[in-house]
Amino acid sequence: MVEEKLRYYTRNVRYSIGVRYFPGDKDGIVLNANVPTIGIPENKVRDFIVANQIAIKNGLLKEVEEQPLVWDSENALDDEQVKNLLKSYAKLKSTLQTIDALPILYKIREAATEKGSNKQTMSVIANRIAELEPDEDVISREDMQGVS
Repeated sequence: MVEEKLRYYTRNVRYSIGVRYFPGDKDGIVLNANVPTIGIPENKVRDFIVANQIAIKNGLLKEVEEQPLVWDSENALDDEQVKNLLKSYAKLKSTLQTIDALPILYKIREAATEKGSNKQTMSVIANRIAELEPDEDVISREDMQGVS
Protein backbone atom coordinates (compact mmCIF):
# COMPACT_ATOMS: atom_id res chain seq x y z
CA MET A 1 0.00 0.00 0.00
CA VAL A 2 1.40 3.39 -1.03
CA GLU A 3 1.03 6.15 1.55
CA GLU A 4 -0.52 9.23 0.00
CA LYS A 5 1.47 12.44 0.49
CA LEU A 6 -0.51 15.19 2.19
CA ARG A 7 -0.15 18.96 2.24
CA TYR A 8 -1.32 20.64 5.42
CA TYR A 9 -3.29 23.84 5.85
CA THR A 10 -4.09 25.55 9.13
CA ARG A 11 -6.15 28.50 10.25
CA ASN A 12 -4.11 31.65 10.64
CA VAL A 13 -6.55 33.35 13.03
CA ARG A 14 -7.70 32.61 16.57
CA TYR A 15 -11.35 32.09 15.60
CA SER A 16 -13.03 29.20 13.78
CA ILE A 17 -13.17 29.21 9.98
CA GLY A 18 -14.98 26.96 7.55
CA VAL A 19 -13.12 25.44 4.61
CA ARG A 20 -14.26 23.40 1.60
CA TYR A 21 -12.49 20.34 0.20
CA PHE A 22 -13.44 21.26 -3.39
CA PRO A 23 -15.59 23.84 -5.20
CA GLY A 24 -19.25 23.09 -4.56
CA ASP A 25 -18.50 21.08 -1.39
CA LYS A 26 -21.66 21.46 0.68
CA ASP A 27 -20.22 20.03 3.92
CA GLY A 28 -16.61 21.12 4.30
CA ILE A 29 -14.99 21.28 7.71
CA VAL A 30 -14.60 23.88 10.45
CA LEU A 31 -11.05 24.55 11.60
CA ASN A 32 -11.03 25.57 15.26
CA ALA A 33 -9.01 25.08 18.45
CA ASN A 34 -9.78 21.35 18.49
CA VAL A 35 -9.15 20.79 14.77
CA PRO A 36 -6.73 23.53 13.68
CA THR A 37 -5.22 21.75 10.66
CA ILE A 38 -6.43 19.83 7.64
CA GLY A 39 -4.43 17.41 5.47
CA ILE A 40 -5.15 17.48 1.74
CA PRO A 41 -3.89 14.75 -0.62
CA GLU A 42 -1.42 16.12 -3.21
CA ASN A 43 -3.76 15.28 -6.10
CA LYS A 44 -6.63 17.29 -4.49
CA VAL A 45 -4.68 20.45 -3.53
CA ARG A 46 -5.69 22.40 -6.64
CA ASP A 47 -9.40 21.88 -5.92
CA PHE A 48 -8.85 22.80 -2.26
CA ILE A 49 -7.05 26.05 -3.16
CA VAL A 50 -9.73 27.04 -5.68
CA ALA A 51 -12.50 26.34 -3.14
CA ASN A 52 -10.74 28.36 -0.42
CA GLN A 53 -9.04 31.08 -2.45
CA ILE A 54 -10.67 33.96 -0.56
CA ALA A 55 -9.59 32.56 2.82
CA ILE A 56 -6.06 32.03 1.50
CA LYS A 57 -5.86 35.50 -0.11
CA ASN A 58 -7.13 37.15 3.08
CA GLY A 59 -4.62 35.27 5.23
CA LEU A 60 -7.21 33.24 7.15
CA LEU A 61 -5.77 29.95 5.90
CA LYS A 62 -2.12 29.12 5.31
CA GLU A 63 -0.07 26.13 4.26
CA VAL A 64 2.24 24.62 6.88
CA GLU A 65 5.07 22.12 6.57
CA GLU A 66 3.43 19.36 8.55
CA GLN A 67 0.54 18.83 10.90
CA PRO A 68 1.34 20.18 14.35
CA LEU A 69 1.10 17.53 17.03
CA VAL A 70 0.79 19.82 20.05
CA TRP A 71 -2.37 21.69 20.93
CA ASP A 72 -2.41 24.44 23.51
CA SER A 73 -4.46 23.54 26.53
CA GLU A 74 -4.89 25.25 29.85
CA ASN A 75 -5.58 21.78 31.25
CA ALA A 76 -2.13 20.41 30.38
CA LEU A 77 -0.19 21.19 33.56
CA ASP A 78 2.71 19.06 34.72
CA ASP A 79 3.86 18.77 38.35
CA GLU A 80 6.42 21.60 37.99
CA GLN A 81 3.83 23.96 36.49
CA VAL A 82 1.41 23.17 39.31
CA LYS A 83 4.14 23.90 41.86
CA ASN A 84 4.91 27.24 40.23
CA LEU A 85 1.21 28.07 40.02
CA LEU A 86 0.86 27.62 43.78
CA LYS A 87 3.57 30.22 44.43
CA SER A 88 1.34 33.14 43.41
CA TYR A 89 -2.24 33.44 44.67
CA ALA A 90 -3.16 35.97 41.94
CA LYS A 91 -1.79 33.74 39.16
CA LEU A 92 -3.52 30.69 40.68
CA LYS A 93 -6.85 32.48 40.92
CA SER A 94 -6.77 33.70 37.30
CA THR A 95 -5.49 30.38 35.90
CA LEU A 96 -8.10 28.31 37.72
CA GLN A 97 -10.85 30.06 35.74
CA THR A 98 -9.36 28.73 32.48
CA ILE A 99 -9.04 25.14 33.68
CA ASP A 100 -12.08 22.95 33.01
CA ALA A 101 -10.70 19.46 33.65
CA LEU A 102 -11.53 18.05 37.08
CA PRO A 103 -8.51 15.70 37.20
CA ILE A 104 -6.15 18.68 36.85
CA LEU A 105 -8.05 20.60 39.52
CA TYR A 106 -7.75 17.58 41.83
CA LYS A 107 -4.02 17.49 41.06
CA ILE A 108 -3.70 21.17 42.04
CA ARG A 109 -5.70 20.58 45.23
CA GLU A 110 -3.50 17.63 46.18
CA ALA A 111 -0.31 19.64 45.57
CA ALA A 112 -1.70 22.54 47.61
CA THR A 113 -2.55 20.16 50.47
CA GLU A 114 0.93 18.60 50.39
CA LYS A 115 2.48 22.08 50.38
CA GLY A 116 0.34 23.15 53.35
CA SER A 117 -1.26 26.06 51.51
CA ASN A 118 -3.34 28.57 53.45
CA LYS A 119 -7.15 28.56 53.74
CA GLN A 120 -7.60 31.23 51.07
CA THR A 121 -5.69 29.17 48.48
CA MET A 122 -7.51 25.97 49.41
CA SER A 123 -10.83 27.80 49.27
CA VAL A 124 -10.31 29.18 45.75
CA ILE A 125 -9.35 25.70 44.51
CA ALA A 126 -12.35 24.10 46.25
CA ASN A 127 -14.71 26.71 44.79
CA ARG A 128 -13.50 26.04 41.24
CA ILE A 129 -13.90 22.30 41.73
CA ALA A 130 -17.41 22.86 43.09
CA GLU A 131 -18.30 24.88 39.95
CA LEU A 132 -17.36 21.97 37.69
CA GLU A 133 -18.40 18.92 39.70
CA PRO A 134 -21.82 17.62 38.81
CA ASP A 135 -24.48 18.29 41.42
CA GLU A 136 -25.40 14.93 43.01
CA ASP A 137 -28.99 16.06 43.70
CA VAL A 138 -29.53 16.92 40.04
CA ILE A 139 -27.99 13.63 38.90
CA SER A 140 -30.09 11.54 41.25
CA ARG A 141 -33.28 13.36 40.19
CA GLU A 142 -32.43 12.83 36.51
CA ASP A 143 -31.71 9.14 37.17
CA MET A 144 -34.99 8.75 39.01
CA GLN A 145 -37.03 10.23 36.14
CA GLY A 146 -36.22 7.17 34.02
CA VAL A 147 -37.31 4.77 36.81
CA SER A 148 -40.97 3.73 36.92
